[in-house]
Amino acid sequence: MRHSTHSLRVKKICLASAVAIALSGAVFAQGPKATEKASVARGKDGFTTAVAGKPGSGVTVRYRIEGTPTANAPITVSLQLAGVRAADAKVSVNASEGAVVDSTRAIALSPGATHNLQVRVTPSADGYYYLHVRTEQGGRSTVTSVPIRVGKSGPRLAKQGEQKVMPSGEHVVSLPAAR
Repeated sequence: MRHSTHSLRVKKICLASAVAIALSGAVFAQGPKATEKASVARGKDGFTTAVAGKPGSGVTVRYRIEGTPTANAPITVSLQLAGVRAADAKVSVNASEGAVVDSTRAIALSPGATHNLQVRVTPSADGYYYLHVRTEQGGRSTVTSVPIRVGKSGPRLAKQGEQKVMPSGEHVVSLPAAR
């Protein structure tokens, strides 16, 4: 009797494992594009809604960059904040290195209202910068990073190493050894 109970338990574990593997395969088959699509959603009004992970503050952050960002010129980022439920809710902003925000003070948010804010950011050169929007309420916080692309080209990496052609004809990049 004991032998058949053990055998049945092993069969149940194997079946449960097979189902778990099959379900995880279906999720991975969707690939990274499924996740990327879920991270932001652009509305007809030009605002982009950033999807925050859980647990978080619960405040929904929507943003729109007004105009075309250029180096050493202020650009306005419009923010819409909704989903405020707690009386202690607040928002503050700061920028990544190389960009300056006109004000970083915390602003109190009223429960039940949609808040519209205008933030001026001045990037120092071409490249990517981020406006970090920190929302807090009920003891939880979320940081949403708004990407600001300045100029037409993306970030450029410094060339490292030396390109060489091996005697076999293979092209390689020779990098210096770490010290």
